Amino acid sequence: MRIASTTERSARHTLRTFAAVIVIWTTTSLSYYWLLGALRVEDGLNDAPAFYAAFYLAWAAVAFLAFRRSHFDWLTAEAVIRYVPAASLLAAGLFGIGAVAIPSLPGLPLGPPDGPPHPFEMTSAYFLPKSAEILLQQLLIATLTIELKFRHLSDIKVATLVGLLFGGAHMMWAVIYPEPVILFRLTFAALLLGTLAPWLMLRLRCGFLVSYTTHWLIYAWLAPLFWSA
Repeated sequence: MRIASTTERSARHTLRTFAAVIVIWTTTSLSYYWLLGALRVEDGLNDAPAFYAAFYLAWAAVAFLAFRRSHFDWLTAEAVIRYVPAASLLAAGLFGIGAVAIPSLPGLPLGPPDGPPHPFEMTSAYFLPKSAEILLQQLLIATLTIELKFRHLSDIKVATLVGLLFGGAHMMWAVIYPEPVILFRLTFAALLLGTLAPWLMLRLRCGFLVSYTTHWLIYAWLAPLFWSA
């Protein structure tokens, strides 16, 4: 899925797009924590995986519909059908990793029991809602990427700007985890991922799928360190 544009948009359109992305991101994040109290759970991804998978899928649908005509009008039914086989194989592969391969690793968690604190706790149920959350984040990144290409910026500039925005958005973790080391690691990782994702989307034919997979595999790589039976 190669993202490109030959149409230029006004600065006002770009500001509206950025504002809409911020509203969706912020509302989703705040709703997640508000619903924890309503559901009486401490960790939505592990304690209520089916509910939060539906929650993030619903927000992904909202994001897609919000930008369907303005940013994804090139995504025709024929284009979607063309990528169904690749997406299906990818989904099966990621399911196998999250549901079978990682839980089968011996000696989990692999991290030292007296290691530094971290905000993650992963169980076999974690990857169901996390996969939906990553889809939402990738859609928002794609929206920003396309919008900046409307401004005829170079791929490097687009990747840099989106990386700064995605990394900066993770500064909200300071309210939840006011631990400087945690905040630095999360923000730095988000900065790198936010820079890499637009580059993949713009440069590769199946860039969105590759970007999604890269994002997902980062959590799969972390899972053995933070696993909880």
